[in-house]
Amino acid sequence: MRYLYLSLALLLVGLLCYMALVPPQIAPARIVDVKADIRYEGEHPLMPERDLVSELKALGFRPIGQSVDSLSTMAIESQLIRNGLFSHIDLYTTPGGVLHVSMLQREPLFTLLTPQGNYFVCKDQTVVPIERSEDYYTTFLPVSGSISVEQASHQLYPLMQLILSDPLWRDLFIHIYVDPYRGVIATPRASNTEIILGSSSNWEEKLDKLKLFVEQVIPIFGWNSFISVNLEYKDQIVTVPSEEGALQHSRPSLPAQTL
Repeated sequence: MRYLYLSLALLLVGLLCYMALVPPQIAPARIVDVKADIRYEGEHPLMPERDLVSELKALGFRPIGQSVDSLSTMAIESQLIRNGLFSHIDLYTTPGGVLHVSMLQREPLFTLLTPQGNYFVCKDQTVVPIERSEDYYTTFLPVSGSISVEQASHQLYPLMQLILSDPLWRDLFIHIYVDPYRGVIATPRASNTEIILGSSSNWEEKLDKLKLFVEQVIPIFGWNSFISVNLEYKDQIVTVPSEEGALQHSRPSLPAQTL
C-alpha cells in the first residue's frame, strides 16, 4: 500500500510539472464585431459606420469570425488609406474580439462632376473619387463642365476657396459650370441668370464687383431681369437683360464705379 501511495504521489508531481511546463492550448480569439471611430476635419460626415463595414467588404476584407492573430492591421490600414477620404487610420483589437477602426476624415470643399466619375476636392487639395458615398455629397457646391481633375484642384481651387469662405456666395451659388469658351459661369439660387466669372484669375476683383451688383442692383430689378451678368471686363459689369428686364431698364452695360 505504501508503494501505491508513493506511485500516486510521483504521478501527481509529474502531472503538475507537465502542466507547469506545457501551457494549456487556448483557442485564438476571433473578431466578433467592428466598431468605427470616425473623426471629421469638417462638419460633414461622409462615411458612417455602416458604410465603413461595406467599404471593408468591398476591399475583400471580412473580419467577422477571423482569428485576431491572423489579422494584418497594417495591410488593412494601407487599403483604407487608398480610399483617399481619410488622412489617418489606426486599427486595434480588444481582448473581447472587437476590431476598432479609428479614422480622421478629410474635409471636402466641393464636388467635381465629370463623365468619367465624380470626385470630392478636399480642403488640402486632395481629390477623392466618390464611389459609395453618393448619399452624402449633395450638400457640397457642384462643379461641372469642361474641366479636368487637375484643373479643379489647382487653377479653379482659389476661386472655390473664395466662394466657400464667404456666406454671401455660399448661399447665392448653387452650381459652377466651366464653359470652354466663356470660362467659369455661376448659377444663382432660384434663377437661370448666368454669372460669367470668365477665365482670368483675378477672382477677388470680380467677386467684389459682383457684391456691389448684388447689393445695389438686384434689390431694384431682381435676378430675373438679366439673362447674364458678365464680370470678365475690367471696371465694368456687362449685362444682357431678359424680356422682363428690358421693360424696366435699357442699360445693358453698368460701369462698376457707378454702382
